[in-house]
Amino acid sequence: MAYCKKCGAQIDGDATYCPSCGANQGESFTGMTFNNDVGLDRASGKINIGQMIWAIINLVSCCQILGIVSIIMVVLAKDAPSAQEETKKVRCAMICNIIGTVGGIIVTVLSAVYSAVILEYLGSSGVVFS
Repeated sequence: MAYCKKCGAQIDGDATYCPSCGANQGESFTGMTFNNDVGLDRASGKINIGQMIWAIINLVSCCQILGIVSIIMVVLAKDAPSAQEETKKVRCAMICNIIGTVGGIIVTVLSAVYSAVILEYLGSSGVVFS
């Protein structure tokens, strides 16, 4: 089966004119876009590099579990059967990355504060560090 170069309607492979719009199939329609059922809902098949880098940073520095989940979702998005599935998987990776990064920052700040409080307590109680 072939598709019209102008409107994207399904036509016979040897048709000279499109039965839907009447366009001559021998003419070139460069730069024109059309809506048809082929390719309209395809995933890009590419890895979202930004989310992958962010996921690796999360894996190494912030939250290992959410980093792993993010990497898996980015890789699964590459092989998604449709654009909607790809978008859902990349969005899931992004949410995991956000939660991992924010969680990592909160844990880092809390441990710095907790360490400062402990050191202050030990210093005021007369413990000498040498």
